[in-house]
Amino acid sequence: MTPGHVENHLCFFVEEDSVMLTGDHVMQGSTVVIIPPHGNMHDYIDSLNLLLTFPMSVIAPGHGLIISNPIEEITRLIEHRLNRECKVKKVLALLNNGTLEELTPYVYDDVDSSLYRIAQYSLWAHLLKLKHEGLAIERDNCWFDAVNKY
Repeated sequence: MTPGHVENHLCFFVEEDSVMLTGDHVMQGSTVVIIPPHGNMHDYIDSLNLLLTFPMSVIAPGHGLIISNPIEEITRLIEHRLNRECKVKKVLALLNNGTLEELTPYVYDDVDSSLYRIAQYSLWAHLLKLKHEGLAIERDNCWFDAVNKY
């Protein structure tokens, strides 16, 4: 099982060819949208780390071309998610609170605003991960920085 993108996601390793079939878990040229409650950012990052333990030579994604540098690509995805998480923490510390709609332009200021509605799903997944870790608080559709205590 490789949950994260969705709770019941599976990747398959074709041992004789050293090929990892990732479906929507890893896609060529794009990041996956994590949509709670069926998607879970913590599980997604853990599943990416699990993939790193396989001796794969390529990734065959469900979308895009064969990925010939699997370790580098998975490592890039993990770093991308953790960097975005750092940005979420910084924005919460700066603003102290906000709804998904209010936080999105700050957290995704490097993304075209036409993608904000989709980005809100991954932001929600990051916030739920931080809530689980005791770093964010959710109350009445508003998110608060749990570290600086509103």
